[in-house]
Amino acid sequence: MRIISALLVHLFLALWILAGVGAPALARDGAEAGTLRPLPWHLVDYRHALPGDSRTGLAFETLAVTVELQGQARKGDFFYLAALWGKIDGNGFYFGLQTDLHDGGQRPTGGKQSGRFQGPGLIFSRWGNSDPVNARPPADGWVVVPGPNTPYEGQTLSLRRPFDWQAGRYRFELHGSPAEPPLRGVWLSLRVRPVSAPDSWTPDSWTDGGSLYFPTVVPRPHLDLHPVTFAEIYGRASSTISLESLASTLPRRALTLFPLELDGKVYPPDGKASTPTGVPGYVNSTPLAADRTVRLDLLP
Repeated sequence: MRIISALLVHLFLALWILAGVGAPALARDGAEAGTLRPLPWHLVDYRHALPGDSRTGLAFETLAVTVELQGQARKGDFFYLAALWGKIDGNGFYFGLQTDLHDGGQRPTGGKQSGRFQGPGLIFSRWGNSDPVNARPPADGWVVVPGPNTPYEGQTLSLRRPFDWQAGRYRFELHGSPAEPPLRGVWLSLRVRPVSAPDSWTPDSWTDGGSLYFPTVVPRPHLDLHPVTFAEIYGRASSTISLESLASTLPRRALTLFPLELDGKVYPPDGKASTPTGVPGYVNSTPLAADRTVRLDLLP
């Protein structure tokens, strides 16, 4: 019995290591030939640490996230910059920018989908429900429900729309509004705009990302205290190119994370960065005191 138990422990530890759970942040970790894990790759995860009661999270009506990408954002790279990934009242969500948006799902206009990856776009998803009645895609976007193209996502609703983005700084905002009875909760609406000089944008600069329904116990939604900003390589078929060759051709990039804002209150980055084992890692996580930001340098 002791021999069997020991074998089970070693098997669990091996699977735990392969999964990259709790892996430290190491530059170029796993980049040696033959050691790279299958796609997708989380190049870096920055786990925010917000103050407050972990049982309830932080209440908000407006949540703002600003992220800057230095380097290239090219079609065909299958690069995902997730501005924020976390939970709102226990419901998982994320939103961000992708270089290669998948053209599939249900459009409000009834337009035809190609079923292929197209150019750059905006994505806003939540977990725990797959009924499209709980999603309001933007006029030129669509909603994706579980199906052949999302085999590992579980019960999700995903809003997507074309958005011609490049490297630069972007501000994302979630705005809450009460849901109509019999629903009990809020609709959270996403919008995004590029950030440059303060006087260089207008209300027309915002791009609509659609709205998703989130059930809540109390009128205001609550964000968990440890949301994550991450960079990912996703969706690319590795059968046509070795993972080692793919890793060697990734462009150098860097992410700068600005303070989160909940109802105008500023929460500077105060967390930790990590990268799973078996993927190209990042160089470092550097606090920049001047503007209360954190810079993450990614390695190819």
